[in-house]
Amino acid sequence: MVSRRFAIDPDVLDAFRVANRAVGRALCQRLKIERPQWKAFQLAFVLLNLPGMVDPTDPNRETVDLLFFPTGGGKTEAYLGLAAFAMVMRRLRNTGEGDDRAPASAS
Repeated sequence: MVSRRFAIDPDVLDAFRVANRAVGRALCQRLKIERPQWKAFQLAFVLLNLPGMVDPTDPNRETVDLLFFPTGGGKTEAYLGLAAFAMVMRRLRNTGEGDDRAPASAS
C-alpha cells in the first residue's frame, strides 16, 4: 500500500515531494501556470507505480502500463512525475559508497 510505504520509508516520501516540486516548477516555467495541480488520473498513475519502483520484490514490478489519453490530456506530466520520482530515489539510495550499484549522476 502506497500510504504505508510513505510512512515506513522516508526516502519514498522525500522523493515524492521533490518530484512534485520539480514537475510543478517545470509547469510554472513552461506553461506559465501559477499553481499547477495533478489531474486525478496523473496522480493515480504515479501512485500506482510507486510500489513497483521502490520494492524489488513487488509482484507487479515486471508489469508495463500503457497510459492512453488524447493529446493535451496530461500524459507527459504523469510520465515526467514518475521519472522525477525514480531519479530522486536513485539519488537518495545509491550513494556509490561500497555498493555495486551505479551512482546516480548524469554523464
